[in-house]
Amino acid sequence: MRNLNITTAVIAIAMMTVASTTAFAQKRTVQNRPKTTQVRKPQVKAPAAQQTPQKREYEQLAYNAALETQANQGDAVAQVYIGRCYLEGLGVAKNEQKAQQFFRKAAEQGTADGCYWYSKSLPVGNEKTQWLNKALEMDQPDALKDKAWDFDMDVRVAGAAPKDPDGTKAFYYFKRAAELGQAEAQYYTAH
Repeated sequence: MRNLNITTAVIAIAMMTVASTTAFAQKRTVQNRPKTTQVRKPQVKAPAAQQTPQKREYEQLAYNAALETQANQGDAVAQVYIGRCYLEGLGVAKNEQKAQQFFRKAAEQGTADGCYWYSKSLPVGNEKTQWLNKALEMDQPDALKDKAWDFDMDVRVAGAAPKDPDGTKAFYYFKRAAELGQAEAQYYTAH
């Protein structure tokens, strides 16, 4: 009977210790809380002034003017960029002929992007193929992706004799374009 009383006493002491520790922890937590009962809202900075469409258009025009100046001075990279602006009508009136002129200038300087975009602006024919092949020789990523699609589509066209029946050439071009950072090729080689 005495052992039972000792065991009961030990359990009672342990329970009181746990209860007092828990009460102390709760009291300490309550003391550390802010005295207000309001819920604090997160501090959010006010958004920067929104750009108006007029301001964006003005900035685009200023950018294009500076870019076109660089392009006219013979900068091949600027020639490709301003050509794309004219091709897509970004900040300038859409003008495919002017775009083609800038692409040709860049291509004649031997840039891979210039050769690719100039080939894209040409109608189907020998000259288009010639410029595309130059871009391929320089490992232009978009040209490699387009070449892969050409092989891939040959397999899918009904009645056509495929140039790449097992898809190895298409995969080679997709893989090379993906290695050079072409996003669409990265997607197709991953799946």
